[in-house]
Amino acid sequence: MNLICVMIFSLFVSRPALQDTVITVTDTTDTIISASLQDTNRTVNILQMQDSCSTEEDTLFVVPDSLKLKNTSFGTGEELVFEIRYGFIKAGRAVMSIPDMQTVKGRFCYHVVTTAESNKFISTFFKVRDRVETYIDAEGYFPWKFYKRIREGHYKSDKYVEYDQRKNIVIENKKDTLKVNPFVQGVLSSFYYTRLKNLKPGTYFDIDNYGDGKLYPLRVLVHKKETIKVPAGKFKCIVVEPVMRVEGIFKQKGKLKIWLTDDSMRIPVLMKSKSLIGSVNVTLIKYKKAGSVKKK
Repeated sequence: MNLICVMIFSLFVSRPALQDTVITVTDTTDTIISASLQDTNRTVNILQMQDSCSTEEDTLFVVPDSLKLKNTSFGTGEELVFEIRYGFIKAGRAVMSIPDMQTVKGRFCYHVVTTAESNKFISTFFKVRDRVETYIDAEGYFPWKFYKRIREGHYKSDKYVEYDQRKNIVIENKKDTLKVNPFVQGVLSSFYYTRLKNLKPGTYFDIDNYGDGKLYPLRVLVHKKETIKVPAGKFKCIVVEPVMRVEGIFKQKGKLKIWLTDDSMRIPVLMKSKSLIGSVNVTLIKYKKAGSVKKK
C-alpha cells in the first residue's frame, strides 16, 4: 500500500509507489497519524543531534525582503483537529499544531507537528501511527529541518531531512545530497507558506518544493470564494488547488482542493481529493487559535 506523503493535508505532492503498488497519496484512505510520548521524546532528541553541526556563520544568514511576508495566519498554540473519511467511512483523526518556537542553526523557527492515527475499526486491519515535524523559518517561512516517522501496518520508516538554505542543498538521512533552488520549500512548510499568500480568485503562484528525494515544482491555483459549514462551524472560504508542473505542463494524479477561511488566519476547514478509485474528505472538527509564543 502506498505511504502517506507527510499527512493528509500536505497532499501537494504524490509519493513514489511502494514496490508494485501504484496509488497516489490522494488515493490513500487509511493513512492517519499519531505518536506516543516516548516517540515524541525520541524525535526531539534526534532533531537536537541533527542540529549539532550548526556554525557561527548560520547566524549571519540574510533573508531577502521578497520573502518577508506578513504573518497574521498562524503562530504558537494553534491546533487544528480534523476528521478523515474515505467515502462514507470514518478513517480516523489528524492534528496539525505549532506547540512552540525553537532555534535551529541560529534561526528562530516555528516548530510544526502533525500527528494522526487510524481509528479503532481501520486499525484492526491496517494500523497507522505516523508523526511528522518540521522547523519553518519565522522570517522567510522556508524549512530548515524535517522529520518523518512512519508506522503503517508492518512498514516502518524514519526520515530526516536537513535544508541547508545557505548552500542551497538538502541532505536526507545524513548521506543523500541534492542541489536545490534557493529557499526551497518542503511538503509541510509549503502548506503554511500558502496560508500567508494573497489569495485572489483567478490567480496562481508557484512553489519550488522538495520531498522524498525529488524536486516537485508546484502551481497553486486560486479558484473561488464559497461559504461552507463543517463540524467546527460555518466559514467564508477561498478554494485553492495545488497541481504539479512538469516541463511547463500541469501533471496531476487525482484532484485536491482545499477550503481556507477567507480571513487573515487562512485556516483549512475542508479538503477534498478525488481519484479514479475513490475520494477522501478531511473536515475541521475543532480548532484552537494561536496564543503566546514559547521560545526554546
